[in-house]
Amino acid sequence: KRLLRVFEVLLAIGNYLNGNTFRGGAWGFKIDVLTKLGDTKSTASKMTLLHYIVEYIENKYPDAAEFANDLRNLTEASKISVPTVMQELKEVSTTVNELNKEVVLLQKQTLPPGDRFLALMTPFAEKATKVMADVNELNAKREAKFKEVCAYLGEEKAQPEELFGLLKTFTTQYEKAVVANKMERDKAERAAKKAAETASQPPKKPGTVTGSPSAPAIALRSAPSALSPGGMMDDLMGAMR
Repeated sequence: KRLLRVFEVLLAIGNYLNGNTFRGGAWGFKIDVLTKLGDTKSTASKMTLLHYIVEYIENKYPDAAEFANDLRNLTEASKISVPTVMQELKEVSTTVNELNKEVVLLQKQTLPPGDRFLALMTPFAEKATKVMADVNELNAKREAKFKEVCAYLGEEKAQPEELFGLLKTFTTQYEKAVVANKMERDKAERAAKKAAETASQPPKKPGTVTGSPSAPAIALRSAPSALSPGGMMDDLMGAMR
């Protein structure tokens, strides 16, 4: 639900920015858009669209801002090559089938005295067959669940590595933007404090030479943007509920 809320915010922002163009009024967006949010920068600062999105979500939906906690397995999932795993499963399944055939064939023959092949391999083949059946069942469930995820995201043709990789990249970029925003706020607070201290000091005596005071840093929250609380974004989000 938290990730869904983030997606809703992104869709609302996209529709607002695109206004009345042919891109506006969209019902959804391609998943690869997530990793491109950091490419759109403000003309007035180095802050990107992603930084403003992070700020808006933290202000309006603080619980949704913790969505990354629900996706901690993305790192491992994005490293798994499903085609490679499927190939390995196919090879193991073939080996188990060949073993079963060998066991059945030898059971019809008279083996030399002391030959323990059947005694050892028969129970092993039975256990391996059961394990493979369980693995195939789990794999079928995995495929079904992944199809559900793809259908939910509107990415029916996506591959696991691609999809999980995109989500992992977005999560990483989002967390970095959170840190960057905090650093910007801390910087602005220090500048404001310094400016207040300077203003509270008694005026210099006439003739005293002083340096030019540096302009205080602009806080992220004060930057003009459509994401400001109470603006068009709130109306858009309200309409999406």
